[in-house]
Amino acid sequence: MILKSEIYNFHRLDLTRQAGFVVIVYDEDGLKLTATNPCLIGKPMSHLPPKPDFTAIEAAAVKGGGRRTVTLTLIGNLVHCWSNNESLFIYILMLLMETDEASSAIVFATLNTTRARIDLIERFAKIKITDKQVEKKLDDIIERFNETTRTRNEFNHCMYVIDEHGEITHTNHMRGAGS
Repeated sequence: MILKSEIYNFHRLDLTRQAGFVVIVYDEDGLKLTATNPCLIGKPMSHLPPKPDFTAIEAAAVKGGGRRTVTLTLIGNLVHCWSNNESLFIYILMLLMETDEASSAIVFATLNTTRARIDLIERFAKIKITDKQVEKKLDDIIERFNETTRTRNEFNHCMYVIDEHGEITHTNHMRGAGS
């Protein structure tokens, strides 16, 4: 399982101390020499793709900047809306905890992941909400938010592949085994 990906710009590395990491080694000219999971030392290496012509890509990117700007603006709007929607859970938490906005915001901010915040809201909902329609409506809101979170995560946690014209062609996603 890949736990973390790192780029090292050193000529020599003690790869045995990097267990669980993907290590990419470049020479002084930026040429990729090797990429390996150190746990696989002694096994055949993968063949790496050729180094892209970054100068040509940068020159071509100027011409395709409009399309790339639109794509990145759409992703930015998705992230902005998602963040605002997540913050609205402060008010749901406020109602479930029967407290003021500042106190619910403190609890919300203390939980450092979206999943933890949603879990807390779902737990409070189980013990506080007695109206089945309200319970169903909250479940629907949380499910829609979770679907949006998956979409947001796809665009936030990926590598964007750029073609020789500087256009974003697709994304690559890194996931650990079993995800």
